[in-house]
Amino acid sequence: MWRILLASVCAAAALVPAAARAQVAIHGCKISPEQAAKYAPDGDGPVRLVALTCAPLGPINNFLDLRLAPDGEGFLALESRKGLTVGQLQAGDAQHLTTIDPPFRRLATGADLGFRWSSDSRFIWGLTQEVAQPSHFPTGPLHVERIGRDGVETQLPELRDAGGDRGGDLDGVLWVNGEGLALATLGLHGDRYRPPRATPDPTLAVVDFRKGEVRRSVPMSGLLGGVGSTTIPGILDAIAVQRPDGKVRTLMRLGPPPTWMLWTEGEAPRRIDLPFGAAQQSGGVAFLPGGDRVLVIPQLHPFGMICEHNPNCPAPTPVTGPLAALYDLASGKLIWRTEATASYFANGVAAAVSPDGRYAVIGVPAEADRMPRAGLISLRDGRVLQTFRGPWNSHCEVGFTADGRLWLNGGGLVAIYQITRGR
Repeated sequence: MWRILLASVCAAAALVPAAARAQVAIHGCKISPEQAAKYAPDGDGPVRLVALTCAPLGPINNFLDLRLAPDGEGFLALESRKGLTVGQLQAGDAQHLTTIDPPFRRLATGADLGFRWSSDSRFIWGLTQEVAQPSHFPTGPLHVERIGRDGVETQLPELRDAGGDRGGDLDGVLWVNGEGLALATLGLHGDRYRPPRATPDPTLAVVDFRKGEVRRSVPMSGLLGGVGSTTIPGILDAIAVQRPDGKVRTLMRLGPPPTWMLWTEGEAPRRIDLPFGAAQQSGGVAFLPGGDRVLVIPQLHPFGMICEHNPNCPAPTPVTGPLAALYDLASGKLIWRTEATASYFANGVAAAVSPDGRYAVIGVPAEADRMPRAGLISLRDGRVLQTFRGPWNSHCEVGFTADGRLWLNGGGLVAIYQITRGR
């Protein structure tokens, strides 16, 4: 069934009824309704394309990270050189707020941005840091601030101890939710500062920045080597979620050697073995609501060479393997797994889980056009329900609004989809 769906993708856009094409709202883009139809999902399913919007950021930019606010109207965009821009998506207005240095603000290389919309979409939880010129290495710790839609910045108080150890300087943040709850590293990256700083006892902490409190912390030195170890691991990937009891659960890929660790606030961290050798080569992981299960997305791509400008480059060899799997953290068992065949190289699509925990959007194998392709999967059994084209030939970000609409961004071209309930 899955391969039949993929084989029919190229013809799907041409089969979209004229009435369906007319229902797609187009904002700020020079795209005809006929052109917009190619972004519609293939086949019959719960997803329907409702809008295409070009964010007011100038030309399409492959080096742009964009996130919609929970209300689906506001957006924040991070560009490697320009910095942070905030605006209204369909209103067509935007303002550049500040130049930033994103690499030094993420908790891990594979972690999400250091900026997060508040749950009510009224402001952004952000980070500032003094840096040296022209090197851009930090000269001081991170500071957390609230950035309003009008650009007004309000710096929050310095951290104080609560249930955890204050540790060293704040040097990495991963936002857990839009209420100011975050996972943070304290005193981990002293070698990044100019001049370098001593970091004798770096810690990993759950922090409530709204209150300015470190709620709980664990020493980084014992995460891989056990009690008494002096080895400080690096954080390669990290995700976090707030559980129904209010505690934070985080899943981290540490190294070397690459190892998955699960830490629930108030409990001791423990190692876990995710399937498909995910510690060595992870395509992505995502918590389901509540944090009891995690979606595991292996790297699936064909075997061969990538030749961007060589017309005589040999075609890659198709590879069949796991596309996604659902893993239960308590039992250590696989709930389901889905396989696919990758025949073409293409840029990837990030993963996101719907607020109700029914669906997820992940990257699926590209077709002959080599454009990024997303798939909506059922988290009940892993079935691929629909696939649709990424908005641009670049890495695509994906997410859900508070009311369950799906959005997909590629370089500032944002496609918004409605998911029909009960299907």
